[in-house]
Amino acid sequence: MKQQTRNIIVVTCVYVLLIVLYSYFTYQNTRSELLDSVDQRLLTAAHATHIILGKNFHDELSGPTSISAERDFELAVTLNQFKQEIGVAYVYSLKKFGEKIRFVVSSATDEELANNAYEASYYTTYQDMDPALQRVFDKGEPEFAEYSDRWGEFRSVFVPFDNTQGERYVIGADVSIDIVKAVMVRSMAFTFMLSCFIGVLLIPLVLIFLRSSEREWQARYASLFCDHLTGLPNRNQLIKDLDAAKRPHLALIDISKFRDISNTHGPSIGDEVLKQFACCLNSFVYPKLSDYKAYRINGDVFATMVDQKISDQEVNDGTLGLIEHLTNRDYLIDNQETVRLGVTVGGVHQKEDALMLANMALDEAKRRNIQTFVYNGDKQFLPKIYKKNLRLKALLEQALQEDRLVPFFQPIVDPNSLKPVKYECLARIVNHMGEVELTPDVFLPVARRVRIYPEITRIIVTKAIAVAKKYRTMISVNISISDILNYPTALFIIETLKKSGVAELIQFEILETEAITDRRKVLDFVKKVKKTGAQIGVDDFGRSYSNFDRVVFLPVDFIKIDQSIIAYIEHNKQAQKITKHIVAMAHKHKIQVVAEYCHNEATTMMAANLGVDQLQGFYLGKPAPEIQVFTMDVKLKQAAH
Repeated sequence: MKQQTRNIIVVTCVYVLLIVLYSYFTYQNTRSELLDSVDQRLLTAAHATHIILGKNFHDELSGPTSISAERDFELAVTLNQFKQEIGVAYVYSLKKFGEKIRFVVSSATDEELANNAYEASYYTTYQDMDPALQRVFDKGEPEFAEYSDRWGEFRSVFVPFDNTQGERYVIGADVSIDIVKAVMVRSMAFTFMLSCFIGVLLIPLVLIFLRSSEREWQARYASLFCDHLTGLPNRNQLIKDLDAAKRPHLALIDISKFRDISNTHGPSIGDEVLKQFACCLNSFVYPKLSDYKAYRINGDVFATMVDQKISDQEVNDGTLGLIEHLTNRDYLIDNQETVRLGVTVGGVHQKEDALMLANMALDEAKRRNIQTFVYNGDKQFLPKIYKKNLRLKALLEQALQEDRLVPFFQPIVDPNSLKPVKYECLARIVNHMGEVELTPDVFLPVARRVRIYPEITRIIVTKAIAVAKKYRTMISVNISISDILNYPTALFIIETLKKSGVAELIQFEILETEAITDRRKVLDFVKKVKKTGAQIGVDDFGRSYSNFDRVVFLPVDFIKIDQSIIAYIEHNKQAQKITKHIVAMAHKHKIQVVAEYCHNEATTMMAANLGVDQLQGFYLGKPAPEIQVFTMDVKLKQAAH
């Protein structure tokens, strides 16, 4: 009995401890998420206030009469409306006049505005300011702070800016701490109550879970292999079935011009047609095909597979019967209208690379504008691209073994002196004579497919740092979002920078080849890289809206205007206007601008006249091996004279 009592006490203590720990960690996590959200809102409010006031607003503020009382009140009303919309307590601007920090403009309370007077009017001295504000004026770096003054207790951000005379001013935004505390108290209380409630129900819930978890897991697992629209097995199931198959015969079926139906009648009608097509595909019966199975791969692409000992000709005959079954029937669009569908089929009669070869066969059928194309295992009929990929894979693997993946360097020059200020590092595969054998646009897609892309990144980063260290010159290296989100690669880059001793000579250009799927990880990587002293830039800027987004949330040091814009600035007024706006926007945020694709003198001169900071292109220097990097200096100087 004593032992049982002791066990109950121990279990109870453990239970209470678990509740306390759960509540504590939930509280900390909620607090962190809340503060992140608050800080983001404060930063947005500060930068938006800077835009609302205008870039020249602070240029002519010299004394107590620089802003009239009427203008001051108008601005207070404007900022008051803005701060209510964005959900902060105050937004304001401060500037040093002599040794005193004074308000330039500020939002106000509704009561103050109703009385046509408020405490933070223009030229009012900020008496009880937080020390963080003075540090921001001194160091020019933004800071967050929590403090109390006569207006209340706040969490604030102070963001420094400089006017055209080089005078510093600070834009601030506040959120009431009371609101943050209230949310945290409610969160803590809710977490504790939830923990207690979970504890009370713990035993029956565990029993219920144990009984149902297996069935639930099986249901979820099954959902991974089923297409939710049509009910057919999906691509995952097809891959699984191909792995288990002994004699697979695979066909991919693409509905011809299905997009026209979806665009004309809407996506819901398109989905209904896909369901009817799937039902028709699944109901097909052919006497000699005893192991027939249908799948939906994606969009309007379906598949069928037969895994049995049967001749290729019998499968081909069955496929022709399937095509007739699919195309000689009406598919209902609405109560009165029907449509007939055409199909294109790509097939393969082997297990190895079956899905890839079937895709290639489907592409080949479309290319030839024929209804079916079947790869039958004869290498002379193997799709050219597949043969090419196999050859490239072998070349790439051999080149890596023989250390023939080398960096080439293209100069990036100052527009005034035409002297190189840095070099972009570009990967090349060379033959045994040192001549370029493969360029990145050829071997990188293959490297990604055979999963040796991370190794290529590590090799190029290592060799680029070695050149930067040897010649004490700035080197810019391309990296992709895949590199950043690949933990071993990202860790390798950061640790290599830390150990290099020349991190300040390294720049990374984030390529515009992939979408950012995890902003937090990308931002964390960028911050860690910049902490080492290296710089971050965005390549191909202007190609799409996504890289505008990258500049907004990433603290980049430079951008490269994409060649799709620079290529036309010689004659196209719109391209010139876009370039000029990009330069103005970047310079406003202290971001340098590089114009790539300077392929002739006229384009180069136009880019320089539009205000870019650096130039790059074949006209100024072609990519060359490491040993030739610094001979370009002389050639450029001679060209300049």
